[in-house]
This record gives sequence, C-alpha cells and structure tokens, in this order.
Amino acid sequence: MSTSPPQDPYEQPRRKDDYQQAFPGYQQPYPGAPPAWPQGAGATPDTYGMRSPDPMGRPLVDYGDRVVAYIFDQLIAFALMLPGTLLIILGTAPAWDGVGDPSGFLILLGVLLVLAGIAVAIWNQGWVQGATGQSWGKGFRRIRLVSEESGQPIGGGLGLLRWLIFNGLSSITGLYWLVTVLFPLWDEKRQTLEDKMLRTVVVSER
Repeated sequence: MSTSPPQDPYEQPRRKDDYQQAFPGYQQPYPGAPPAWPQGAGATPDTYGMRSPDPMGRPLVDYGDRVVAYIFDQLIAFALMLPGTLLIILGTAPAWDGVGDPSGFLILLGVLLVLAGIAVAIWNQGWVQGATGQSWGKGFRRIRLVSEESGQPIGGGLGLLRWLIFNGLSSITGLYWLVTVLFPLWDEKRQTLEDKMLRTVVVSER
C-alpha cells in the first residue's frame, strides 16, 4: 500500500486557489501573471523589492527627500543664528583695534538671536519631530519619522534624545556627521546612525 509523501509545511502555494486561501485579499490580475502582493498584509514592497519595515505599509522615503527636509530645517535655524552672529561681530568690532568700545546693545541682540535659533532648532527638529513625526522640513516634503516597531511617532522625549545624539556626536567629530548623513544611501532600511540606535525609520506619506 503506497502512501503519498508528507506535505512540506514550508512549500509556497502555487495555485490561484492556494493563494486565495492563504491571502483572502489575493486577486490574480490576468492569467499567468505573477502573484499580486497580498492586500492588508501590513507591509508593501519598496523601490528595491524589500518589505517596508513600517508596520502600516508606508514606503521608505527616498534619500533626496531626507536631504531637502534637513536643509529646510537648517535654514530656519540659520535664519536667526546668522544675523545674530553678524550683530555680535559688529558689536565687538570697534574694540578690535583699540580705538572704540564694543556695543553692548548689538552684542546682546546678537546673542538673543543666536539663542533663539538654537531653541527653534531643538524644538522643531527635536521635540516636534519626535511628538508628531514631522519637523517643518519633513512636513514640507510629506515624510514622517516613526518607530519601526509601531509605525507611530516616537514621542517628544526620544525626539530630543535623537537631536542630542546627532548634534552632540557631530560637534565632537565631523566624521560622525559625514557618516550618519550618508548612511541611508547604502543601508537596507535607509536609516541614519541615530535611526539605528532608536529603531526609527522615515516613511513617505505621498
């Protein structure tokens, strides 16, 4: 008496009915077409054919969008810090050659503008980005920073920690800044080093 060999539990379904049983939302677009991506599977293939690590199925963002958002956020901070720095220079310039006195008013105004620029950067790129997933730059590009485990924003506290890691280590060595800003170019999940540390990804909402 012959018996059929046991079915391999890891064998992939090959017939249309098998796919429909495994994935209720499966529909074959036309005869002979490759299997469609299961609907409602919680993830979709991105540009490179990998599953997005975002649990909500949003695609990973392109590197160019991250760069544009970063520059946008930096320009907002520099819009305050650069004039402040110039005022400090102008305020101290008369004392450089010993023929005049520094202008306390210009120096004070310059310091306030520099501090305002730093505060805006911390609030926008740290707290707001962590709490909502979007800094002003990311909102402009319609991209969002989220946890790769939950797909939700990581919260203001972790957003501040992320900002401190990036700026603190970058101020110690420029090599860290260079490596982390370029890391998404070759990383499978397109993460920076801070993303790796805090398990975050940046996804597109367009």
